[in-house]
Amino acid sequence: MHKREKSLATVVAQETALVVAISMGIYAVFQYVTLPDETISGLILRHGWHVVAIGALTYLILNLILIRKILRPVRELYLKFYAAGKGDFSPIDLDSDIRELNHIADGMNLMLAKMDASARRVSLPDLSSASREIRCAVRESENLELPIRERLMSVAERIETAAASLGFTSVKEESES
Repeated sequence: MHKREKSLATVVAQETALVVAISMGIYAVFQYVTLPDETISGLILRHGWHVVAIGALTYLILNLILIRKILRPVRELYLKFYAAGKGDFSPIDLDSDIRELNHIADGMNLMLAKMDASARRVSLPDLSSASREIRCAVRESENLELPIRERLMSVAERIETAAASLGFTSVKEESES
């Protein structure tokens, strides 16, 4: 099970806001050392709102930028992977100015093209014909021993199952219609 997941934008924005807060804290310590008349509470009051304001602005702006520039394209890629799993091998047209995301999209398009070409090579007539030939040969061969007959019928069944898993109508369904 996953531990509590956060979006990439949230993680980057939170970490950046934390770095801003630490940097402002270091600056406040530097001022405390260089300004001996200043009290710690005075520095906290004076710099506290800076830390909160700059941290909150940094978080909001980074979150919005990262959502638009990274998370939306990543979601498009995710949805395309999901669609490919359902049999949609059409290429993705990713609109991103981030090189790495475009590289992923290019690689995905190459994979989709190869998957589409492979799927086209497997044809229903070939699968149907092979299954029918096996079934006919088994039925016509009276001198085949029962284990061999059963094994050949099992092969025909596996061919039909493979065709069905590729989205083809099974040979049984075709012959019944």
